[in-house]
This record gives sequence, C-alpha cells and structure tokens, in this order.
Amino acid sequence: MKKDSSEKALADFHAGQARNAAADANDRRRKPCVVPLDADTAAERAAIDSENDFVGKPIGAGPVMRCLSDVEPVSVRWLWPGRIPLGKLTVLDGDPGLGKSMVTLDLAARVSRGDVMPDDSRGDLPEAACVLLLCAEDDAADTIRPRLDAARADVSKITKLYARRDARGTFQALTLDDVGIIEAAIQETKSKLFIVDPLMQFLPAACDSKSDQRVRAALGPLVDLAMRVGTAIVAVRHLRKMRGSAIYSGGGSIGIIGAARSGLLIGRDPDDASGDRRILAQVKTNLAGAVRALAYRVAARDDVPYVEWLGETAHTADRCVYLTIVLLCIH
Repeated sequence: MKKDSSEKALADFHAGQARNAAADANDRRRKPCVVPLDADTAAERAAIDSENDFVGKPIGAGPVMRCLSDVEPVSVRWLWPGRIPLGKLTVLDGDPGLGKSMVTLDLAARVSRGDVMPDDSRGDLPEAACVLLLCAEDDAADTIRPRLDAARADVSKITKLYARRDARGTFQALTLDDVGIIEAAIQETKSKLFIVDPLMQFLPAACDSKSDQRVRAALGPLVDLAMRVGTAIVAVRHLRKMRGSAIYSGGGSIGIIGAARSGLLIGRDPDDASGDRRILAQVKTNLAGAVRALAYRVAARDDVPYVEWLGETAHTADRCVYLTIVLLCIH
C-alpha cells in the first residue's frame, strides 16, 4: 500500500510539472504587454488590454511596446511657432541682466491675452490660456506682478507656484523631484505654459548638474509631464563662465540642452555700441526649420521695465556668445 501511494504521489508530481511546463510555453507564445506611453485615456488602455488578452489578469514584468503601424501620426503643436513647442521642454539661456525673466513674462502676458507672439505669428492655442510660474529669484509683489502689468497681462490667468505641503501641513521647497505636485498644479490651473526660472534652483539636491546621466534622469519626468499634459515648459538657465559655441555655453551638463526639443539664447547685439539692444536667437531646434533671431530692448512703463520687440535680425546665437567672450576678455 505504501508503495502504491508513493508511486501515485510521484506520478502526480510529474503530471504537475508537465502542466506547469505547458502553461509556461503558452505564456511565452502569448503576445507581450503592448502599452503605449501616451495612452492617456481609460478607453485606450482598455482597448490595448483587450488586444493583448490581459483583461482581468495580472500583468507581470516584461517589455512595454507598441508597433508603429498602430501609432497615428500627428503634427507638432506650437505655443510660439518654430521656437516653443507645446508638450515639450524649451531651454532659454543667457547671462544675468539681459532680461531673460522679462522675456518669459512677456510671453506669459501674450498667452494670458491670447495675443500673437513677438514676431506676429500665432501658435496652436485657440484662445487665451493660463500660465504657471515656478520662480525663485524675483518677488511676486514688487517684481513679477508689476512687470506683468507693464506687459498688459491678464493676471487672473497667471499663477505662481510657491511650495509643496507635506503630510503634516508644513511647506517644503519644491524641486523637479516633485513632478506629481507640479502636474497637479498644471492640471488645476489648466496652464498651457509652465516657466521654471532658473532651472538650476529646482534641480534635486542629489543631482550633479554637470553629470549628463543625472541631469537626464532629473529632467526625464518633467519631459514626460510636458508630453502627457500638452503644456509648453520653458526653463531658464544662465551661461557658464567658460564657453565656446552657443549650444555648449549653458550652465551644467550638455544633457540639459540635449533633453530640450528647442533651445533659445539671449545675448547683446554685437552691432549696438550702446549695449541696450539684445538678441533672442535660436540655439537648437529638433522639430522645425531654423528661424531668424529677434531684437529687443528693455523699455519702461511707469518706471516698470518691459520688453519692446524690434523685429528680425541676421545675428546668430554663436555670434552673440562670441561677443560676450570678447567682453569678458577685455574686462
């Protein structure tokens, strides 16, 4: 009797092993879990789950893929055609004192009014939209609000993000690690432009800004956020002291401009002896053809500075950077 029991147990064991092997083989023959990273709606995700026979079943580890024949091509949408795409990261470089923040506030004012851009082009926003500011260097009361007023902004559509509140209700400083808080603020305000000024202020403390790998890891969630919500993100950055061509002159790792789909630079006009005229030039574009630089100067309205645009110019970002190198050598 014991022998019969042992033989039966052994037979059951081998039968179970065979069933498990067959199940594993079936699992390997199944299609992988194919989930597009841009599947934002519950309906689309449900369709993908149904297509892959994963409804009601746990999804294990494996590749996340989508055949490109299932991807519907779409056109790039622009906040400012050729310069600032919607749903992407744009980096704005420049030395201190040239009006980088004023340029971003001028753009914020135009978005809030539903107005044309400085070159009279109009982007893909159908109407006036909201703007979210994450600014560390300028006070809201004595600097940001007066400058927005001077730029004729609809300030009811512009919000400044200050901090995050932890579980105890204590305010904590924001960094790019708090992408969930940033997304919640963008969604709540329905903002189509998010300005980070300056970028280095909000990099996580553990992020070495000179490390390509760490910078890309820190910016990756922000780039994904822009794509997910369709908001244009403009990050302001200072130039480094040692500089070469414009694309290598921004502070920190080359990974910063590498993560951006568009790069702009502000510099002094090489032909203006007064030093009052500034240039906004293109450094990098991944999504459109090159555009001509624009000139501007900082004017004043009731003693509050604002940007006065002066039209197109043939100057380039590299030439503007070269001028600053010459001036640094002289001084």
